Amino acid sequence: MKTAVVSTGLQHVARGVEAWARMLASELRNQNIDVTLFMGSGGCCCSAETVIWCLPRGTAANRLLSIAGARCGGWRYGFGSPYQIEQTTFSVGLIRELRRGCYDVVHLQDSWLAWLLECARRRGMHSAKVIVVNGTEDPVEFLRRFDHVQELSPTYYERHGSDVGAGKWFCVPNFVDTSLFVPVEQGEGMREALGLMPGDRVVLSVGALNRRKRVDWLIEECARIDDPFLRLVLCGAVSCEDGSDLLAAKARAILGGRVLILSDLDLRRMPEVYACADVFVLCSLQEIFGIVFLEAMACGVPCIGHTYPTTEWVIGGGGVTVDMQKQGALARVIGEMLANPCRSVELGRQGRKRAVDVFSQEAVTKQVIAMYEVVLGK
Repeated sequence: MKTAVVSTGLQHVARGVEAWARMLASELRNQNIDVTLFMGSGGCCCSAETVIWCLPRGTAANRLLSIAGARCGGWRYGFGSPYQIEQTTFSVGLIRELRRGCYDVVHLQDSWLAWLLECARRRGMHSAKVIVVNGTEDPVEFLRRFDHVQELSPTYYERHGSDVGAGKWFCVPNFVDTSLFVPVEQGEGMREALGLMPGDRVVLSVGALNRRKRVDWLIEECARIDDPFLRLVLCGAVSCEDGSDLLAAKARAILGGRVLILSDLDLRRMPEVYACADVFVLCSLQEIFGIVFLEAMACGVPCIGHTYPTTEWVIGGGGVTVDMQKQGALARVIGEMLANPCRSVELGRQGRKRAVDVFSQEAVTKQVIAMYEVVLGK
């Protein structure tokens, strides 16, 4: 089967969606699947990668077009936001490549682009079956327009697609590279490089520094903990465009020298960062999956998330959940975990086992290939 994996933001946006596309394409190649990775910018690492022209988010042309589109209902035509413009302009070249290359499957998480591809397929402009991954929590009414949808957890599958006919709606999770994300015994080198002292107790959070991830809540909860050795490490891009610079400033104002902010780290350095952590925390209230949980679990770091069905399923025995809307609750759980290192080690061990057994690239890629075969009627 000839497969296209797509991410418009790859190489200029650092999110789980973009990381998913590159990892999936790489693992499919390892399984001898004929796959091409299509992306919106940057350079190609191999012949199986192709850059499609588009107007990327953050460029001057994109910003001007989004301003003009906002004034005249541009969202109806694909010009309502910077991200939508990126997808709309990307679609022209991608449809041409899908038709020229006679692809069987196109797999992506960019939902507006997926809809443009679905419409183009129905008009006979290409023949690739479109599989859209619900990675951005699109409305179920929108998702049901598609012939094939991949949900990332049983929670969303049961909520959205359990009553849909066989071969249309699938439950296949994200995966983590368990050969890259491993427990690192010698984490002291990175701790020293980051200016952390041997006795510091590190709370780590990885992801976009924005209010959806509720980084402000984590900052305030850490401020409640009366522990001079507590250090909060926030790892994520900082930009004035999304307000993350304001959250970074707030963290420094509240916690002073007890907070460390890391940005633009190479993916291969991340296991060393996780090795510095005593506990990993993500405060999102409705995380549709949370691949950073998998990274932390694979590195043997105990996790804390919000009491939400998807988060509870992902973490399993690799950590605990807490009501992140109740003031003081997270601070209490962090304090308890830092005070009980033996329990933390056991949670980390269970998390690593769950990451390998359930979410490893080998385990999940088999499910992805099986999904392709069902979609193609094989």
